[in-house]
Amino acid sequence: MTVYRKAQLMISAPESPYGTAATLDRWLPYQGNPSVDWTPNDEESEAIYPGPVAMDSGSYRATEAAVGSIDFETKAKGFGRFHKAAFGNAVVTLVSAGLYQHNFTLSDGPYLDALTMQLARVMTDGTMDVHTYLGCVINTIEWKMDNQGTLTETIEFDGRTMSTVIAIGTPTVIYPNRFPFAGFSVSTGVVTEPTTILLGGCATPISGIKSWSLKIDNNIQADDYRGDGTGLKAQPPIQQRKITGTMEADNTPTIAALRTNWKANTGIAFNWNFINGTDQMNFLAPYCRLTSPPTPNADGQFPTVTLAYEVRKLASASQALFLSARTGDTLV
Repeated sequence: MTVYRKAQLMISAPESPYGTAATLDRWLPYQGNPSVDWTPNDEESEAIYPGPVAMDSGSYRATEAAVGSIDFETKAKGFGRFHKAAFGNAVVTLVSAGLYQHNFTLSDGPYLDALTMQLARVMTDGTMDVHTYLGCVINTIEWKMDNQGTLTETIEFDGRTMSTVIAIGTPTVIYPNRFPFAGFSVSTGVVTEPTTILLGGCATPISGIKSWSLKIDNNIQADDYRGDGTGLKAQPPIQQRKITGTMEADNTPTIAALRTNWKANTGIAFNWNFINGTDQMNFLAPYCRLTSPPTPNADGQFPTVTLAYEVRKLASASQALFLSARTGDTLV
């Protein structure tokens, strides 16, 4: 019997140089059906030829690229390469026997890591249809949590080209911990930035948060095609990033008090923490600005409110956003 669930996604360490296939040595479990493919730029000649139907020679291919969107359950183990590729900086430090802290912060660029990614799809006879995407740079990454689920992330990437002749990778399958809602907590107030071996946080816990999202838009320059005889783009640099998110919350007195910040246009620090055993994902934003009115309902139903925010760089903070992961991985 053919097992169609054996489709697999693999990634490499950072390419060097950009667009050159690197060894596919890490397997990652994805969700659903990845939207990943090669995207040639097909054009039609404007030259006039006789006949009622366009000539076969009238179509030409000017440039090419690869694009994709993939959903994952977020894991601390195995996902360090993606997180470094999205942030730019990563420092790994031993905390205790078998436990490491990975600290990710936003780099100034101009370039992020480019990865080789391979998606092997199962055909009807059980053999694999293998497509390898080169020069994959993460344009956006978004984490989400709701009160019925687990922490997830979606990456959208831009790639340089695709190959069908690279052999299927054979990395080891891993089974790391996921982060269900039961291990999710939020705090605000006085900020403690992370060190290499200590997690960051805020002083005051907040209850009543029902769902959360955080998105980094790296705003990469994805259309830098140059006249070098290839029709392939140059490595895309990052531009000014935008970090946004939302929280759905019960309208508790603590949540209602945040309307004061909205009215005064002042920032709020937030720490979002996810834990499962010794594995941990800890996000810290020292300055968040509410971007829409945090107006609760007044329709006789249970009182809730939506908090839409953007992350900005606080002058006195060393970073705009910190992600610290606790995991058994010795390297990203």
